[in-house]
Amino acid sequence: MMRGAGLQTLVNFLTLLPRAVKDVDDPIGVREIGPLNLDPVYDFIVVGGGASGCVVTRRLVETGASVLLLEAGDDGSFITEVPAAVGVTLGSKLDWSYLTNADGRSCLGMQNDKCLWHSGRVLGGGSTINGMLYVRGDREDYDSWERAGNPGWGWDQVLPYFKKSEDQLNPQYARNRFAHSTGGLLPVGDVPFKTPLSDAFLNAGKYAGFQVKDINTGNSTGFTFMQATIKEGKRFSTAKSFLRSVVGRNNLKIVTKALVEKVIIRYDKRADGVIFERLGAKYKVRARKEVILSTGVVGSPKILMLSGIGPSYHLKSKGIETLVDLPVGQNMQSHVGTGEVVFLLEKPVSFNPLRLFSNPFNLLAYLRGDGPLGAVSGFEGMGIYRSGLDSSTSWPDVQLNLISVTPGVDGGLIYRNSLNMDDQMFSKWKPLTLQEGFTILPVIVHPNSRGSILLKSGNPKDPPIINPNYFEDPLDMEVMISAIKFSLKLGRSKFFKQFGSKFYDRPIDFCKKFIPYTDAYWECAVRYFTYPLYHDVSTCKMGPSTDPQAVVDSRLRVYGVTGLRVVDGSIMPNLVSGNTAAACIMIGEKGADLIKEDWRYPT
Repeated sequence: MMRGAGLQTLVNFLTLLPRAVKDVDDPIGVREIGPLNLDPVYDFIVVGGGASGCVVTRRLVETGASVLLLEAGDDGSFITEVPAAVGVTLGSKLDWSYLTNADGRSCLGMQNDKCLWHSGRVLGGGSTINGMLYVRGDREDYDSWERAGNPGWGWDQVLPYFKKSEDQLNPQYARNRFAHSTGGLLPVGDVPFKTPLSDAFLNAGKYAGFQVKDINTGNSTGFTFMQATIKEGKRFSTAKSFLRSVVGRNNLKIVTKALVEKVIIRYDKRADGVIFERLGAKYKVRARKEVILSTGVVGSPKILMLSGIGPSYHLKSKGIETLVDLPVGQNMQSHVGTGEVVFLLEKPVSFNPLRLFSNPFNLLAYLRGDGPLGAVSGFEGMGIYRSGLDSSTSWPDVQLNLISVTPGVDGGLIYRNSLNMDDQMFSKWKPLTLQEGFTILPVIVHPNSRGSILLKSGNPKDPPIINPNYFEDPLDMEVMISAIKFSLKLGRSKFFKQFGSKFYDRPIDFCKKFIPYTDAYWECAVRYFTYPLYHDVSTCKMGPSTDPQAVVDSRLRVYGVTGLRVVDGSIMPNLVSGNTAAACIMIGEKGADLIKEDWRYPT
């Protein structure tokens, strides 16, 4: 079994060697060697080529404006093209591989009580290394944004921007022209392979009283088979979807391996450009019109604070002069779950990697664009619903994910390392190596707990301090335990029992002082097997000037500075009721239109 340095060597070989020959499967076409040939000034500088940044860049390039896109990572690797390889690149150089700050309240079964915090360090950002799932969220999510003082961000106003990107590949969904569209740059379709467990999950949800439906129409409550940004068995990141076809345009310059250190703020509080480091050399480039930060929930607040925009008390403690005192890095909200709801199976119907990937016919199927290699490594069903435990809200607050593997299925090669699980915690799961089974992963999608991003120092190369504060609010744990109980009910239903399903009855060693499977036990288990989803938002919160937590206005302009916007998931006032990638792409589309409107470009 390969661990530590051996695993990293394997990952590095898989992700780096193909680039030495030719990036056959993902030819984004970005030149990474040779002189930079930078212009001294561009109309727009976009910092971060992630889920939102690639979209903004594409739309601004279409106007004819000159655009410089700076990405800290490189242009990717062929391995990210294979949907079933999700997880292989987690922890590689395509990933920032942050660690959370130990708080004694969560991630207790992880090494040094720290959860891994994955974030794409590559063109496409998270869309290049994530699970590819396309979930828009609920109408109430966006209507609440608008009610909070953000005009133009209600569901009816953002729906056209979801549709603008979309190329819906499911003919039944595509017929709903109100909710979906075809012909956009981003393919969205059904995952091309599923095990029998997928239908069992949907039938169990239906038996429990939920509709099996398209959850991307505004009412997200229900159960569904996964849709993902996959076409013909290949991942479509935002880099592939939005950038690849414009890489050669004269008005676009893409620079990879470029670590932006700060935004240059003039004496009159106008963003004038950026300073970045690449391969040991420093560069200064000016922006004629705007600097746009799209580096995500961690990167955008980090760059703002390094530039003197943030909480004055915190900046002062790091020796940084405060130019604008704003609550940057605060109010962070994160989806979080637990991996403890695991069932074993008597019949070979799960997404068992040995059985599936050793079958040569499945390789042939992938070459045709289907088969298990074109699936999201066992993510096969989703349920979204409202627990009813928080009377102050009306949105759904729980997401259930069917994962047709167990935490021990690969013997600790990938799954364990992707979570940073320690030896004692993994001892529970090691006996399940290559065994048939499945996980129902319950997730809180609207937590009351709030976290933060802080600077470790004034050095741009130092990782930030990430405080997710999972389960700080007692109501979050109450919702989680309720979701665990419902997950157990689904897994014990007749629809799974036909395959010989049985709950994996092995209590966590750390929690043996509690009676197994009581609420007290489950609380302990959740605190040890904390499962981050890497759906994190709101560190540069959008809100009116009267909102003391707001960093940007409804046009995504940073308060107190001109010529500077943030366009990514960090601006969300509150989390959405589902995976955040689709919402980040929508933010990119809408943000680009706001910029074009302000500069009188056609929209």
